[in-house]
Amino acid sequence: MNINKLSLRGVAVVTVLVLLGGCAQSVPEDPAALESIIADIEKGWETSDGKYFKKHFLDYQEAAYVDAGILTRGLRILIDRDVDDVDREAGSLEDLDVTYSSVETHFEGSFAWALAKVEIKADNTNTGRAIHLRGYETFLFRNVEGEWKVVHTNTSYRR
Repeated sequence: MNINKLSLRGVAVVTVLVLLGGCAQSVPEDPAALESIIADIEKGWETSDGKYFKKHFLDYQEAAYVDAGILTRGLRILIDRDVDDVDREAGSLEDLDVTYSSVETHFEGSFAWALAKVEIKADNTNTGRAIHLRGYETFLFRNVEGEWKVVHTNTSYRR
């Protein structure tokens, strides 16, 4: 086989790959979709209701969520320990208020991330202390069958 035939085959292969790549479903870049998910997560924390997390988080074995340096592995553990029983570790929390603001969204195909300011306020009735934390939360998303799902979060606070 000579160089010209190899070059033509190479061009043909590249052309087919480019055409096949163009047939792949494009994922719309919709910041409002990510912001809506984050608003639901806010509701989930405030109401201690895991349904918002089940709806928007991708439940997979390697799931890892980091909050103030504490690693939680798995959606079920996140919901059972941190959401449904939000008052177990910190005592009895009243008037829990979680606010996400200044949300920045970024898209790279079927992957997206959002950075948000987070402010948490609550009253700990066991200690009599008010809790007031401010910081940032990063959300990583993956588009699965046309829906954005949270695959990882990381939160850091200043006290």
